[in-house]
Amino acid sequence: MEAFKNISIRNKLIVIQLATAFIAVLICSVIFVIITINTFKEAEIKNKYSLAEIVGVNAAPTLLFDDNSAANQILEELKSNPSILNAIILDKTGKEFAKYSKEGEEDFSFSNLDKKDITAKRLIGNEFIVRYKIFHEKEFLGSVILKSKMADLNNIIYNYIKVAAFVLFTGLIVALLISVFLQRLLSNRLLSLVKKTKEITETGDYSSMILFEGKDEIAVLSRAINKMLGQIEKTQDNLKEANIHLEELNLHKEKTLSVLSHDLRSPLNSIIGTSELLKANFDNMNRADLQQMLILIHKSSKRLSDMLNNLVEWARIKFASEIFSPEKIQICMVVKDVFDMLSENALGKGISLQNKIIENVFVWADGKMLHSILQNLISNAIKFTPEGGKITATSETRNNESVIRIIDTGHGMSKEAQEKLFTPQVDSLSASRQEKEGAGIGLLIVKGFVEKNSGKIWVESEQGKGTSMIFTLPLTH
Repeated sequence: MEAFKNISIRNKLIVIQLATAFIAVLICSVIFVIITINTFKEAEIKNKYSLAEIVGVNAAPTLLFDDNSAANQILEELKSNPSILNAIILDKTGKEFAKYSKEGEEDFSFSNLDKKDITAKRLIGNEFIVRYKIFHEKEFLGSVILKSKMADLNNIIYNYIKVAAFVLFTGLIVALLISVFLQRLLSNRLLSLVKKTKEITETGDYSSMILFEGKDEIAVLSRAINKMLGQIEKTQDNLKEANIHLEELNLHKEKTLSVLSHDLRSPLNSIIGTSELLKANFDNMNRADLQQMLILIHKSSKRLSDMLNNLVEWARIKFASEIFSPEKIQICMVVKDVFDMLSENALGKGISLQNKIIENVFVWADGKMLHSILQNLISNAIKFTPEGGKITATSETRNNESVIRIIDTGHGMSKEAQEKLFTPQVDSLSASRQEKEGAGIGLLIVKGFVEKNSGKIWVESEQGKGTSMIFTLPLTH
């Protein structure tokens, strides 16, 4: 079996077809010989029974008139048939009436057969006996029993075997020619399929197609391979795009971390420098200078605290799968908490905070993430809304989700700025933070948290007419 596995599929097909043809022809030949020999034997027995019947009809008068010599003369006529070995005529009591033995043949005892009701019986080898019962006007007179041999049975068997061998040999030759022709039709297509798939594997060109016409298994296999190649090509394209995207993300991450590192050092350096100056000149400074330095230290510490909080929130996005705990939340209460927390900042600029979200609106979201989303959006709205402005929180239900809006009366923004709002340019991130004390990275956090809660976020704004930050959250689990 191991050697069979290693030969080519072409030779395998030839071997299989030859073996199948050999077995089929051999079985047919054996069956043909057996049936023919049995038919010959049955014909021979019938022939000898007919001969016994003729002898019995002729011997009936001899039994009626008890004429032994006439009966023996009838049996002597059997010399003309060399296949008859022994013959006997028994009277109705089973006693021997006349008998015949071929020259050179020993006498055969038939007396015990008279008690058995037989028509024909095979003996050892090619010999057999037949019995014919003699009647006259329904009166049983006796029996004729012949012992004979199958004439030329061995020669007949030998001739049939030669014929069967010739048929078998001829069948194998024909099967070989047919199998060689047929295997080319099959193996050539298979070898072509193997060659094509090998070329595709070596070149990596998965856009190549394997074309085979028809509805047989090879054609079906080629179409399945083509489908698989298409999926591989699509997967490769997706992997290339994913790799490009990952490279961009890594580059963005490195630049962002670089900028954040620089921005974290700025307030730290300010705190350290101011505190060292305060420490060195404390005794010589007046109250106004001391108050100014403390204000600077407090402001730098606040900036540093805000940056660290943003970094913590940003890290939560990366590990949100482990701490994500959505629940049913009353949205108006979260907005109220954020408004209360930021009310001092709003009052400092004379900005009015209005919560118009009704109490029976509930969303399915992570409470801490929702609080961070609203805190960032409302905090940004306060930063970019001029003094005396207004910030309003509203909601509406649409398609099994709640649409929440944070609307301010600020200066608005251009379409170009809106397109880059949730993917801020890293090079301008530090400058935007210095200008607005942390604006930029907060929106990345907001976008990540909204999407984690199966929502979407976008902006609607027009220069000179304010900005609406809009996001959605599901109403149910």
